[in-house]
Amino acid sequence: GKLGAISVSTATAMISIANCTCKHVVFSVFGYKTSIMISDSKFHYIGLLEYLTSVYLTLLNRSTVFILRCSFEMNRAQFGGALVIYELDSAGMLDVTILGCTFRNNRALLGGALLLVSKGTFFIANSTFENNIATVGAAMMVVNDPRPDPTTPTIVLCNLTLVDVV
Repeated sequence: GKLGAISVSTATAMISIANCTCKHVVFSVFGYKTSIMISDSKFHYIGLLEYLTSVYLTLLNRSTVFILRCSFEMNRAQFGGALVIYELDSAGMLDVTILGCTFRNNRALLGGALLLVSKGTFFIANSTFENNIATVGAAMMVVNDPRPDPTTPTIVLCNLTLVDVV
């Protein structure tokens, strides 16, 4: 089948995605002062063209991201096999929370399952990273922005198994 896409561009909004199953569909958001909640959803077999990740979030100026109880499996991309969260604004900060998620069999050059480029807070807990592959950061890659107020990553109670490098 053809690769489809869901794209949202918004300012000062709350975007909520719940109980969705996305196969071969790319979900991207470009948001300004945007809150994003993705819960109880599945993102599988995405990035068949090897350059698109399953969920790509580009955010500006104090946006927040909550990803809860989601599954990311068999995704492929050059950067962030399953998930990319990218903060563009030098004056803003992102608050990212990922809880109870599974990242399994994802593959990328950088950040096999997850790539975060931001400053602000990054909290991930009770999540599983299994069989993800990358040249750098098989499970995840957090790029700490050199601007003032760098990223503060907190990773607790996570399971990482068979983390591999290409």
